Amino acid sequence: MNNKGMEIAINQIVILIIGIVILGMGFTLVSKIMNAGDNLLEGIDDRTEQQLEKSLSGDHVVEIPLSTKKMMANEMKMFYIGIYNDPLVTGNTFNGKFEVIISFNKAINSRGLPINNLNKEEITKKTLLLIDSGTIADGANGINYEIKVPDDDFGIVSLGFNPKLMKLGRGQYFFNVCVCKDNCNPQINSCDASTVNSLNNLYGFSTFSAIIQ
Repeated sequence: MNNKGMEIAINQIVILIIGIVILGMGFTLVSKIMNAGDNLLEGIDDRTEQQLEKSLSGDHVVEIPLSTKKMMANEMKMFYIGIYNDPLVTGNTFNGKFEVIISFNKAINSRGLPINNLNKEEITKKTLLLIDSGTIADGANGINYEIKVPDDDFGIVSLGFNPKLMKLGRGQYFFNVCVCKDNCNPQINSCDASTVNSLNNLYGFSTFSAIIQ
């Protein structure tokens, strides 16, 4: 083999080795990114759970950590409703079933003025997604959801707010959460000032909001 042919062969071998090294580095980088993403998601879940445990171990039986979140109009934000089954409050004969009603309440603009002409029922049903079940339960004006929580334990309702499904504009959007022992009231499917006093076995009330920028 002449020198020119040997030089070409060596160059090909070098290029092949470099290609293998780059490919290996690529696999390593992708693996690290995926592991980092998994660890980040686990950290978010753990932190949320710790916040709920801390809040619910106090005087609160219904709690929403980080209840106000800023977001863009084209993204979805998660809210977590924590419910603590306190036997001292629910009683020894309670079966552990809670009904949760979630309703859109109101919206204000950046100057604090109300945003009018909003369909509360439509916003509730089209922008909120129960992540646990993947569906939105039927309700006249709000979301109705049932959850079983053992004595002296807590349950979490995972809820996603997606404003782009209704092309909502900038502003702060407020939602009410009513939690009842067993059933709230078969005739009531919303949680607001006009209905909260008519709910049976009201266990807790909370609110959350999203600021669309």
